[in-house]
Amino acid sequence: IATAPELFSPLEVKQTALEIGKLLRLAGKTKRGLGTIRQDVNISIREGQRVEIKGVQDLENIDKFVENEVQRQIGLVEVKNELSNRGCSKKSFEGLTSLELFELTNPVSFLKGKKLAVIKLPFFGGLLGKELSQNRRLGTELADYVRSKSSAKGIIHSDEALEKTYGFSKEEQEKIKELVKAGSLDGFVLVAGDNVLQCKKILESIVVSRAKYCLVGVPKETRDALEDFNTKYSRPLAGSARMYPETDLRQVIISSEMLSSIKKNLPLNESQRQDLYIKKFGLSEKLASEMKLNNYARFFEDLCAKGYEPKKLAVFLLETLTSAKRQGVNIENLSRERLIEILEQIRLGKITREIEIEVLKEAILSQSKSVSEIVDKKFSKSASVDDVVKKIIEKNKDLISAKGQGAFSALMGEAMQELKGTASGKEVSDSLKKHLKMV
Repeated sequence: IATAPELFSPLEVKQTALEIGKLLRLAGKTKRGLGTIRQDVNISIREGQRVEIKGVQDLENIDKFVENEVQRQIGLVEVKNELSNRGCSKKSFEGLTSLELFELTNPVSFLKGKKLAVIKLPFFGGLLGKELSQNRRLGTELADYVRSKSSAKGIIHSDEALEKTYGFSKEEQEKIKELVKAGSLDGFVLVAGDNVLQCKKILESIVVSRAKYCLVGVPKETRDALEDFNTKYSRPLAGSARMYPETDLRQVIISSEMLSSIKKNLPLNESQRQDLYIKKFGLSEKLASEMKLNNYARFFEDLCAKGYEPKKLAVFLLETLTSAKRQGVNIENLSRERLIEILEQIRLGKITREIEIEVLKEAILSQSKSVSEIVDKKFSKSASVDDVVKKIIEKNKDLISAKGQGAFSALMGEAMQELKGTASGKEVSDSLKKHLKMV
């Protein structure tokens, strides 16, 4: 599903994405949760270029990605304008070569034993540390390119706290400037590695190439979504030559008859479902709100039409299945037909609320057996409720003598434990009250 380029604010992007999600959920056939669906967001500003952010999974934060990308593009345009004001042009990069750096006196541990190469970036002084978006700087952009196109882990640049972060003394920093002949407006970039020739190649091909593009502004590219709502460079944006018809899928011709048929069978919208569930089925606001966009919504409607009690059905579909999933039950392996078998046994009173999740587990593990067989074999009452209650009362005569009706809770708990959920709480309570009166 794609929108036209007609969304003009981060909030509008978020609202549109949420509405598309709601429309899909109305069909009752969508998977939920992170990783089940993703959004690719295309963003551009007036002086920028189209940038595609791949794999934005969290709709609630999609606006933050847009905000950060807009800020990044604004920052890149500002860098472009500042370079222009300083007199930087493509000619400024002509004749640039990287140089092997002298051995440092007291480098930090991860630089010990490494070779270092350095190159001047004309007119980039103070710009490499410019923040483009939250916690992302122009130097970060260059480092992303280096990491994506080489084995290097990143770059070191002149706008960083070189002494504190890397162990470069003030004298060594001045010596680097002299080595590359950097003026007051110039910056420099270093790359560390095991092979100095490889380091020099990274500087001359990758770093200089990306630095040159700063004269243009915002590059067309595909970027990966990060956890902090920023992005990093992934690859150049695919051009029209990469776009071709899908050859593995048959073309579907949308006829007027097909459209007419679809329109006649559209699912209820969100507000229509809410009203139906409250007014006709008697659900609470909470249950109706949870059910209206649930994958089981249409299943729920069909079963209500067949006479199932709406509230009990909604609680089972919304709460029991969710609880089972949290306990590791693979609900996705339960077909609608299998669920109907379980619901029918619940309706007949053969499955109590206490054993619903256990039955769900068995129904998945024993697909070859009917739910009725499973219930009769593993969950049927081994003794009548009255027999169990009588036995427990006989066993606890002293407690009953001492506490009278105050012993009810303890006796009830013991009876429920003995019956292991094969009888409902009401059945046990009624039997216990009846037999206590006889004591």
